[in-house]
Amino acid sequence: MTISANVRTPEQLFGRSVRYVVPAYQRRYVWNEQDQWEPLWEDVERLVDDYLDLLRGAETQVSEDDAPKHFLGAVVFQQEVTPAGSIEIRRVIDGQQRLTTLQILLDAVQEVYEQQEHKLEARRLQRLVLNDELDTGGDEVAGYKVWPSENDQQEFRFAMRNNATGPRACSQ
Repeated sequence: MTISANVRTPEQLFGRSVRYVVPAYQRRYVWNEQDQWEPLWEDVERLVDDYLDLLRGAETQVSEDDAPKHFLGAVVFQQEVTPAGSIEIRRVIDGQQRLTTLQILLDAVQEVYEQQEHKLEARRLQRLVLNDELDTGGDEVAGYKVWPSENDQQEFRFAMRNNATGPRACSQ
């Protein structure tokens, strides 16, 4: 078994065809608005403000190295053996709450871009949220980058469906 500890950006985590599968023994998704979502959103707002200030003062493009950063926490994966040519699968050992939250956040931003007709930005974000349909063979479940344990799958599908309304949008 190889262990590697490296800082990863959302692009590095989700920018390729991969499925992070949350095993059944993991606890349910429990982030709530006051304790986790509000502080995260405050951090995101601060990062965006800092980035916009940086862009206003820049004479050229801002490099990724110079962009403001936020440490969301550690994640631990176990690589699964997969057939050649299929989507890489990693079992989530630790960090499923953070990965799930990041997917929901990226999907929400992608939906806003889509609604505001920023098609290029929406497509770029969509590839961080969904695997390419060609790689998944049209399998909806394989399409998600993060796949929660059984107890959270219905709610996750609902949260990830753009323009979905009501619980019936979850059932399939």
